[in-house]
Amino acid sequence: MDASEHDVYYLRANTSIVVQPSATDDSLYRELEVFKQRMLSGQPQMEAVFTDPQRAQTFIDPYTFADDLYNIASDMYCLPELHLSFNDLFGEEGMIDEFRAYNASWCLWEGLMPGAVTSYHRIYPLLQNFLDEAAAMVASGGKGLRLRFGHDDVVLPFAFILGFPEARGATDDMKFLMNENETSIPVKTDVAPYYPWQDVKRYWAGDC
Repeated sequence: MDASEHDVYYLRANTSIVVQPSATDDSLYRELEVFKQRMLSGQPQMEAVFTDPQRAQTFIDPYTFADDLYNIASDMYCLPELHLSFNDLFGEEGMIDEFRAYNASWCLWEGLMPGAVTSYHRIYPLLQNFLDEAAAMVASGGKGLRLRFGHDDVVLPFAFILGFPEARGATDDMKFLMNENETSIPVKTDVAPYYPWQDVKRYWAGDC
C-alpha cells in the first residue's frame, strides 16, 4: 500500500499539462449558470429555514444558500450513523433537479461538453500509468492486481478517455448521463464485455 507525493502526477488532474483555451467556454459557463439557477432558485429553502426570508435575502444569496444546503444533504448519505436528513428541504424533485445541475457542471468542468476547454487532457498521465504498469506485469510473466481509488473529478474524465460510451454522451444543452453498469469501449471483440489486451492497449496508447 502506498500513498505518496510521487503518485500525485497521475492520481489527480496534472495541472502542469497546458490545455488550449476555447472561444466558446465562457458562453457555456454563462449557460450553465442560467441552468443551475433554473434548477434551484433557493426560495423554498429560504422560506423553510428563516422566519423572515425577505429580510434574510438582504444578506444571504438564496441560490448559494440552497446549493450549500444541497451539498450537506447529499453528504449525509456518507454519514448514516448520524441519522440526519435534510432532503425534506428540497423534496424528491428538488434533489433530482440539483443532481441534474451538478451533472451538467461536472461535464463542463472536465471539458466533456463540445466547445469546452479540454481539461480531461490532464488525466492522460493516469492512462499512461495504467498502460505502463500493465506492460510491466505482462512482461514479468506474473499475475497481480493494482487497485486505485479516486474522486469523481478523476473518474468521470478517465471514463471519457477510456472511451466508455456513457461518458462520451455529453452535449452542450445541459442534459445527461451514466452509472455502474457493465459498459464497452470502441474496440472490436468477439468475447464482449471482455477484450483482447493487445487491442485495448493499441487503442488507448494512441491517445497518450
